[in-house]
Amino acid sequence: MPELRCDPTIQDPPTHDVRAVDAASFIHGQAVAMKRLSFVLVFCCAMGSGPAWARLKMDDLASLWPRASITDKIDFTNRMGKAMVALSPDLTREYFMRCLEETANIGDTRNLTLSDMVRTCVSLHAQPSSEEP
Repeated sequence: MPELRCDPTIQDPPTHDVRAVDAASFIHGQAVAMKRLSFVLVFCCAMGSGPAWARLKMDDLASLWPRASITDKIDFTNRMGKAMVALSPDLTREYFMRCLEETANIGDTRNLTLSDMVRTCVSLHAQPSSEEP
């Protein structure tokens, strides 16, 4: 009788369901794809709302001020406060926020730029008070 030998190249049939493995691989692939998509969306949203193209600039029309978001207004007044505080310690971001809000809401600002409004705020601050002691 011939001797029976085990062939090491022959493998036992799988003891698990192949479809379950394929489903698990598919779900894992979906999770990886969702993570990548989430990263791309977060990155695009961060870039889209960032200061790269949403910032108020000095040459923007003053009529944009009332419609600008509060974050854009804060960003602009922070920059003006940092730039102008060297002229006077009273030219703070709070002063510019108050002054620009008041200036934008009175009169016709159709032809003015934000630069014109900032100059107006600086000149209003430089004028001596009308109250005399």
